[in-house]
Amino acid sequence: MLGTGIALSCPNCGGNRFGFPRTDEEQVTCEECGSEVQSLGSVKAMVGGALHRAPKPASAADKIAKRQDRHASEIEVSQAALRASVAETDRLISESDKMLRRHRREIEEDL
Repeated sequence: MLGTGIALSCPNCGGNRFGFPRTDEEQVTCEECGSEVQSLGSVKAMVGGALHRAPKPASAADKIAKRQDRHASEIEVSQAALRASVAETDRLISESDKMLRRHRREIEEDL
């Protein structure tokens, strides 16, 4: 019931421990101060009305579409990171080749 905006507290003491009767006509009572709050029927009507006003859950098609969008976005980010990683690997290989050629040339010059 979170997010429905129903205030289930005693108007007299602010408590939230209630004793619920057996019939809708009987009064709900606060177990902290003993005052009668309202009838069980009116509490049921208040809760039922709040539940009808609550936002409807997303349909299955909406959930699937959102999931597909999220997947596409995650794949795009992953692919971009992979491309950057491959480019960095290519750069490092090229630098390593240059270094090895320089080392060979310096060794040959020493001979």
